[in-house]
Amino acid sequence: MRIKRYVAATMREVLAQVREEQGPDAVILSNRRSEGGGVELITAIDYDDALMDQAVRAVHGTADAPEPDGARTTDDYESDRYAVDARPPFGAPAYAEPVAAPEPPRVVWSQDPGLVAMRREVESLRELLEQQLAALSWNDRLRREPVHARVLLELTKIGVAPDAARLMVDRMATVAADADPGRVALALLMKYVAVVDEAELARQRVTTIVGGTGVGKTTTLVKLATRHAQKHGAKSVGFISIAEERIGARDELVAFCRLIDAPLVRAESARGVSAALEQLKDRSLVLVDTPGIGPRDPKLEERLTLLKSLSGRSQMLLALAANADQGALEELTSALRPLKCTRALLTKTDEAATLGGPLSVLIRHALPLAYLSTGQGLIEDLHTAASRRIWIIKQAYALASRDAPLIPVDDNYMAEHFGRQAKHA
Repeated sequence: MRIKRYVAATMREVLAQVREEQGPDAVILSNRRSEGGGVELITAIDYDDALMDQAVRAVHGTADAPEPDGARTTDDYESDRYAVDARPPFGAPAYAEPVAAPEPPRVVWSQDPGLVAMRREVESLRELLEQQLAALSWNDRLRREPVHARVLLELTKIGVAPDAARLMVDRMATVAADADPGRVALALLMKYVAVVDEAELARQRVTTIVGGTGVGKTTTLVKLATRHAQKHGAKSVGFISIAEERIGARDELVAFCRLIDAPLVRAESARGVSAALEQLKDRSLVLVDTPGIGPRDPKLEERLTLLKSLSGRSQMLLALAANADQGALEELTSALRPLKCTRALLTKTDEAATLGGPLSVLIRHALPLAYLSTGQGLIEDLHTAASRRIWIIKQAYALASRDAPLIPVDDNYMAEHFGRQAKHA
C-alpha cells in the first residue's frame, strides 16, 4: 500500500492530480485545507482495510480503539457535489463557511408567560383574601368595641388620617357603652390638637417662620408686626430677611417696612444672622423672613444649615397651608424636622376644603398650634390658636358636613384602613 500527499488550490485540481498519478482506484484517506489556503489530500493505492485497522490500533495502543470512518475513493468524491464540485454559484465564495441555525429566543424562567399569569392570579387571590379578612376584622371590632369603632368613623368623616385617628383611639380611656361617639371624637381632637398659651407667645422676642413657597410666611409676619406696632409703636419692630432668590419675594416686606419706618436687615450667612440680631437688639419684636423651602429643593441642606443658626435664639414656627394636600404637608414637615420647629402656624384656613389633613399632621408630629390665619385682613384675620381652639374643630366638622364629602366613607373604606394595619398616605 502506497500513501501520498497532494496539495492544490481547489478540490477539482487536487483530484485531477490524484487521478493522473494513481488512477481512479486511488483511495482518499483524509482531506483538509492546507496552510496556504488550498486543499490537501492524502491518498493510497492498493488500500488494505485490515492493514489500516491494525495500524490504527497500534497507534492508539488498545484493542478498543475507534473504528476508522472508512476510506473513500476519488469516484466517491467526484459523485459528492458538496465535496468535489468546486464550482460555486455565481457571486458566491468558493468555500463558504457553514451558517449556524439561529437560536430560538430564550425566555427567562421568571418571565415565562404561564408563570407570569399564575403570579397575577395568586396576587389577585391574595388581595381578595386580604379584603375579606379586613372586612371580618372590622366587623369583629364593631361587635367587640362598638364605641371605639364609631369614634374612628367620626374622625375619618372629617378627614383625619387613619394613623392619626388610630393613635388617638388606641390611647383612649375606657368609655361607657352608651357614650356618644361624636362627643368622644370631639373630646379627642380637643385633647390632641394642642395650642400654645398666649402668654408664652407674648414672651417671644424673636420669631422665625419657615415653610414652603407661597404659604403666607411674609404676610403673617406683616400681620404680627402690625399687631405689635399698634400696641408698642413702629420703633419696637425690626425685620431680618434671610437670602431670598425669588424675584419680587422681598417687595411686600420692603414696602411695609418703609410704610411704618421699621428697619429691614438682610442676612446671607450664619455670621450675618448674628450681626443682624445684634443690630436689632433694642427692638422688642424681631421677625425673621425666610425663603420658601421644598422637600426636593437642591439647596435644601444649605438652607437648613443657615436657618439652624437661629436655633435657640428664636421661636421657630412651621407654616402649614390648610388648603394643601395632606401628603405634601407631611413631606414638608418631615423635610424640615432638622430645624426642630416646636410650634406651627396654620394659614389659608378660609381656602381649605377640609381641615382633617393639617390636623392629622399636627397630631402625628405633636406640634402645638400657635397661630391661624382666616383671611387677608392685617389684624382681624390673624388669631392665636388658643383663642380659636374650639372654632378650628367646629370648622373641621362644618367642612365635612357638606353634601358631597371629599372622602366617601363606608364600610369598605373603614375595613380597608382599620381592618388591617395601613400607613398614612
